[in-house]
Amino acid sequence: MSKISLRQRLNQNELVIGAFMKCSDPCVAELLGESGLDFFVLDNEHVSLNKENITNIIRAAQLYDISPIVRVMKNEQSNILQALDSGAAGIQVPNVDTGEQAQELQSYAKYFPIGSRGFSPNVRAAKYGSIGINEYIDWANQNTLVVAHIETVEGYKNLEDILKVEAIDTIFIGPMDLSQSFGFVGETENPILVECVKDITKRALAAGKSVGTVCAVANLTKYVEMGMRYLLVGNDQSAILNHFKSVVRQVKEG
Repeated sequence: MSKISLRQRLNQNELVIGAFMKCSDPCVAELLGESGLDFFVLDNEHVSLNKENITNIIRAAQLYDISPIVRVMKNEQSNILQALDSGAAGIQVPNVDTGEQAQELQSYAKYFPIGSRGFSPNVRAAKYGSIGINEYIDWANQNTLVVAHIETVEGYKNLEDILKVEAIDTIFIGPMDLSQSFGFVGETENPILVECVKDITKRALAAGKSVGTVCAVANLTKYVEMGMRYLLVGNDQSAILNHFKSVVRQVKEG
């Protein structure tokens, strides 16, 4: 547990690069780790995973020195508790739209005195009870990364209240859902959305939070220059699809 955590790296303003993982086979986590990525976000919001899938994927990630973040289905206590107890390096939570919801997220993700996360000394994250209780609680509170999605107009309007919540480490801007909330689905270059992303980033950085989004590799520098440090460059399924589509196109067009 002495390895520098993803949360600590972000606190030091280090750039970390990841990808969404949508496949349920742990070998994909191994491949992502072997690639040199810093982290992946296991997408338990948009794909069907169970606790056993998640635990085995986290095991594989830890063997390959890549930080596993779990995007939970929703801001709900048992979803967050089970992901963290399984050993995830952090959680990414969709649709955090109000300060009250951000406070709830803090209570679910952190132990006393920061929050009220359910405690069992024998979970996998605590090495099944082989770590002292106080040592584990201190470690978990200091190293568990908490990422809140801002992906609706409501969330944008309530950003100041959300930013006041201590345990929110990273603001993740969901461009697709945010564009839908504005009323122009998928228009990620719409000037309204572009200005919104810039404003969220500026205000979050000023509040001491790190900021992230999902982006094409070609746009990565733009977001880094904006101040973002938590960047996802696609997902496993699209990478497989696009690679073999390219191969087939090259072969057939010769």
